[in-house]
Amino acid sequence: MLSTRISRQSILILLNPSQKRLSMFFYLVMVTLVNGLRVKLATTVQNIFTFCKMLPIVLIICGGAYKALDGSANSLYSAQGCGPTTDGTTSTT
Repeated sequence: MLSTRISRQSILILLNPSQKRLSMFFYLVMVTLVNGLRVKLATTVQNIFTFCKMLPIVLIICGGAYKALDGSANSLYSAQGCGPTTDGTTSTT
């Protein structure tokens, strides 16, 4: 008499060797597909977050480089009381 509560292990006992190999292959393929999809999703999310973190850094660097090349960075020196003076010396006050 078969019990109504059948575990996975007892199902494998009822199968012949070729059916066991086929079922194990099916389980292996399913686990691989699920794992692969989740890894791909996690990689995509990680790439999006990395891009979102790097974008502000690149914008700040580009903005600073533009201001430095524009010549308007000299106002920073005068605000701090240091930097190049009109007579060619450097003020450190």
